[in-house]
Amino acid sequence: MSEAFWIAVSYWRQVGKRDGITEHLRSGRALDAADREWLALYIEGKIRKPRGQAPLAQLLDENHPEQLAVEAAAFEVSEATRAGEKRRGTRATAIEAAAAKWAALVGMDTQKFEDRLRVFLARGT
Repeated sequence: MSEAFWIAVSYWRQVGKRDGITEHLRSGRALDAADREWLALYIEGKIRKPRGQAPLAQLLDENHPEQLAVEAAAFEVSEATRAGEKRRGTRATAIEAAAAKWAALVGMDTQKFEDRLRVFLARGT
């Protein structure tokens, strides 16, 4: 399977969107034998996306573009509180700093972003 087609197929499996595959087909690039075989199996219905939502689909949800930023901020908070000495207020300070940084990047109110971050951290997901 060619690298470009493999990337398009991987994107479909992870995100659930066929855009890369259709773009590759419409581009006029040559398909090798493995690409054509995969496409034939897909059209025959022998290759399917696993049931349920694609693994990365919720991170790239157009209705909630800030979700990825919330998860990145949560990672920063966990790293900041894990490393270093244990002191009262370290977690709250780390949450405020991460919220200020990431809220500005996604164009969201800092307090609202901080609240979403606290809920995300409380759920432990």
